[in-house]
Amino acid sequence: MKYLAVPSSYTSSNTAFLSSLILYLWAVASFASEPNELTKKHCPNTHGAMVVGTALHPELNTLLYCEYHILQNSDSEQAARNLVVRYFDRNNEIASKRVVYGTNPLQPEIIQKDFRSGEQRIAQRNAEGQWVMTYQESKRDRVKTQVVELGEMGVVDSGFNQFIKLHWDTLQKGDPLVVEFLSVPHLKTIKLQVKRVECVPEANGERVCFGIQINNAFLRLITGELYLEYSSAKQLVLFSGVVNIRNEKEKTQKAVIQYSYYN
Repeated sequence: MKYLAVPSSYTSSNTAFLSSLILYLWAVASFASEPNELTKKHCPNTHGAMVVGTALHPELNTLLYCEYHILQNSDSEQAARNLVVRYFDRNNEIASKRVVYGTNPLQPEIIQKDFRSGEQRIAQRNAEGQWVMTYQESKRDRVKTQVVELGEMGVVDSGFNQFIKLHWDTLQKGDPLVVEFLSVPHLKTIKLQVKRVECVPEANGERVCFGIQINNAFLRLITGELYLEYSSAKQLVLFSGVVNIRNEKEKTQKAVIQYSYYN
């Protein structure tokens, strides 16, 4: 199975910004679909998750990790929309991520930590409405912080899925759109281009596919493209490209992730 993806030999920081897009490009569905065979095989324990992602090596087809998207249990309507994502390799929990939704669905706050290396990615809004990004590459490195402005249509993490849903009809027509994305590893905002692309021949059923690139012709030649497959119900079912979870050597990696949805 062949997917559009960043070349495996390329692992520099130029692609690191793409990794924080991946986790929440799915919609929490109002109905559940049958879990795919890969999920049943590699990630059978759902941990109470509504969405389970099975991340495979794009060339070896071996398991890299399972990701479990779990709604927070709370009597508060606001807190009930918040999520915790837990990441497991075959043996251990390797990372977690907390996503807190406010009034703008395009801009949730995030706190992510890798338990192996100590890498941390945090994006939170301050009292003045600015975004404070905090990044620590590993427990050996110092913590870096940057404050930036982000317009109301700018996107943070899982807000990218809401952006695609909001502009679904425009993207369906083939019109590319440019969005400002908050990149925690780079401590700045980056312009990305989103467009509809032809689905790979292996795509199953009725699929709508999108490509995401840096909105810069030169850097685009280097970083390549993220490839996303959605169902006609606007659920993300497959992702291929650079992911936000680094490998055991603390290097950026790419994966093919298939998603299953549960009640």
